[in-house]
Amino acid sequence: MARKRARIVIIDDDANFVQMATMLFNRANYDAFNAGNGVEGLTLVDSTQADLVIIDMVMPLMGGVELIRELRSRAQSEHVPILVLSNLSRVEDKLEAFQAGADDYVTKPVNPKELLARIQALLKRSSFGQTQPAHKIALVGAKGGVGVTTLALNIGVALAQREHQVAIAELHGSRGALRHLLNVPNAPDFCDLLAKEPDSVRPNAVLERVIRHSSGLYLLLAPAERCENPLTPEHVPALLAPLSDESEFLLLDLPADDGPVVRKVLELSDLILLVTEAEPLSLLSARSFLKTLKSWELDDRVDSVAVARVPSSMMLTRIEIENEMGLAGGEAQRDSYHSMMLKGQLGRRNKLLTTIPPGPELFSSAASSGVPLLLVEPSSAPARAISDLAATLVESLGEAETQKI
Repeated sequence: MARKRARIVIIDDDANFVQMATMLFNRANYDAFNAGNGVEGLTLVDSTQADLVIIDMVMPLMGGVELIRELRSRAQSEHVPILVLSNLSRVEDKLEAFQAGADDYVTKPVNPKELLARIQALLKRSSFGQTQPAHKIALVGAKGGVGVTTLALNIGVALAQREHQVAIAELHGSRGALRHLLNVPNAPDFCDLLAKEPDSVRPNAVLERVIRHSSGLYLLLAPAERCENPLTPEHVPALLAPLSDESEFLLLDLPADDGPVVRKVLELSDLILLVTEAEPLSLLSARSFLKTLKSWELDDRVDSVAVARVPSSMMLTRIEIENEMGLAGGEAQRDSYHSMMLKGQLGRRNKLLTTIPPGPELFSSAASSGVPLLLVEPSSAPARAISDLAATLVESLGEAETQKI
């Protein structure tokens, strides 16, 4: 599992080598691009925002040394790792390449395992390897049955479609739903890790239980049945740390309770999405849960999402939902909390990000097919709303990062 797919540009006029290298890199979870000469290669490095460049020494239009110097003279590629792969084996050729700015030099033919090892080492030392922990977004229901897992799954797909590396951790003690929503009934889970002391749970052991779905998501699934050893708050960091280190966004699917495990996960999260149904009883539960979050001093990172399950004509309005949840304060407001925020009439408090339009048949059909709604019905109203929500989350977390600087 990688934080993102590194983009490798191969600049070489040897078609056989390019074909072999492209297949090798794709299997290793890298994106490979190629150009047959240095002039095309310069353009390709810029357009792909390459993470690493492989260069031959002898090529038409522009030689390898000249190409290296040109790459090093450009701000965009000044620090991009450059690996020279060439038939030239003289010490003088290697010195000339290094003096021009190459990071490594390998003589052809090269063993594929050695080539991958050198690439991994270069990427690890580069800015590509200086990764930040994932943005952790926890999704928790005000009460059960509001579609938290389905929402987490489809938000994940929307983020993956934007070329983000996304993992979902289904932190339920039992009866995980993701394996059924994605038709992977026999996929591994973390149940056996709960028998270990939290300090002895190694990152590789967690990552070995992560599956990659065809949607591009990485999944740590909850057990289908109750484990002999329960999920504890102490196990939470051990399960999440490897996923956080290897992802850009980590979605945390939580059960609808206020127990110690949920509290621990929420404390580790950057953003909490309180999911509720757009009907009075669920909204009252959400209001109560918000009070709990405030008592935990976590209310400054909470926003809400309402899922509609009734026809549009019967749906509560945004103002009604916000008033039922108490988002705008103690008294009912005539204007929506969202619009009051935009006018500067309120400070930062919990807000209703969106209401997902009703689509029970669509979601049921997607679950039956084992394919997320955003992939089977991307133009549907619920899918568009979830896609817009994902964009809002990216923007919101990006602004939060900027404010920290």
